[in-house]
Parts: sequence; C-alpha cells; structure tokens
Amino acid sequence: FAARVWTLGTSLTWVFLSGETVVDYSHFCKARYGWQSTWVAGYCDELTPYIPSERVLSEGGYEGTESMSEYGYPAPFRPGIEKMILDAIAQACP
Repeated sequence: FAARVWTLGTSLTWVFLSGETVVDYSHFCKARYGWQSTWVAGYCDELTPYIPSERVLSEGGYEGTESMSEYGYPAPFRPGIEKMILDAIAQACP
C-alpha cells in the first residue's frame, strides 16, 4: 500500500492513497492532521478494490468483502488492514 504526503507550508496537507479507500480514511486523516487543512485523495498510484476500514470490513457487503473478486483478489482484506494503512500515512507525514 502506498501513501504519499505533500505539505504546502502550514496551510495544506495533501494525503495521496493507493486504490479506492473508503471515506473513513479521510475522516481519520482530517481528525489527526486538521479538518480544514487536510485533503485526502484516493485512486493514486494504482486501482484496486475498495480498501475497507475495520468498520466497513466488519459490516461485510460489497465494499467490505465482495469487491475483491472483480479485481482478481482471491479473498477479502483481513482485520488489521486499517492499522497498516494508518501507519503508512503516519510514516509519510512530517
């Protein structure tokens, strides 16, 4: 999973995420890095199925467990994916 971050002074933190991450990741980033100064963009670097948060994964359904087959993934993401992504974002942030 790739996470890239650009900062423009103190006015903007732009977080670029691989694949189609669910909106929870935008909320996590905005809560941590600033609601007014953080912009989160998905579909960067690669196109993959929905990348669920723990909440979406536990709910199941298309985004949580079923969209993987359309992209050639053999099974849904496993619990822990959210932590891996948030750790990658934290590592990329200044």
